[in-house]
Amino acid sequence: MTNKDLHRYVEVINHKKPKLIKSYAGSLYQLAKFVKENNLSIHSPKRIHTSAETLRQFMRELIEEVFNCKIYDFYGSREVGAIAGECAKGKMHIFNFNNHLEVVDKNNKSVQLGEEGRILITTLHNYSMPLIRYEIGDTGILGKPCNCGSKLPTLEKITGRVKDHFLTREGTLVDGGYFTRQFYFRNWIDEFQVLQTDFEKIDIYYIPIGQPVENEMAEICDKIKQAMGEKCEIKWHQVEEVPRTPQGKLLYTRSLVEN
Repeated sequence: MTNKDLHRYVEVINHKKPKLIKSYAGSLYQLAKFVKENNLSIHSPKRIHTSAETLRQFMRELIEEVFNCKIYDFYGSREVGAIAGECAKGKMHIFNFNNHLEVVDKNNKSVQLGEEGRILITTLHNYSMPLIRYEIGDTGILGKPCNCGSKLPTLEKITGRVKDHFLTREGTLVDGGYFTRQFYFRNWIDEFQVLQTDFEKIDIYYIPIGQPVENEMAEICDKIKQAMGEKCEIKWHQVEEVPRTPQGKLLYTRSLVEN
């Protein structure tokens, strides 16, 4: 999205004054950043509904601050439709009337409550092409019952895509969120992507705001090496645009190493 596009979106929202805004999490985060950095005013809807991308905590905080409105995050996919949605208490409730969801280990056995595992989905209403224990490519943690009044089971957390996780040579999986957190509050970075191309090779693509801060770049490299090993080679690439997926999503972390 160009600055011209973002200005137009602000104008449309202020003109239409929607009660509900539905958006990709990453796209709305970029709009919120633009509004704040340019000291603009934007209409506050009653609700915001985000989906399609992992809503990181720093994204939630900025969007809710700029729009002065609570976010309700939703989880779903093109293949199986709606999977879960957030309640007023902030818990992600599984729509078990639409799909059967399991969280399993590497042997496809159910994990214990609070343990991270791979998410499998069985569709309940797709009579033309049923999907049974379909591995959607995400990881998550099952949660405890919620006190909001809903009897639907919960997901404590959707930890990301399997491909968001980085694999060390020793076989340890490192949560992609670890790398994302190293870029929090780095005001000289507009967008970024951390790409693992081999066990000990990582490329960082970033769009700068002004001049890069060398000591912060070194700090980020040190943190990455703590997780991936001292031999890890890290290369920085300053770009004009961080690539999106064909669906328009920005992946903050991505691994090309099979795990």
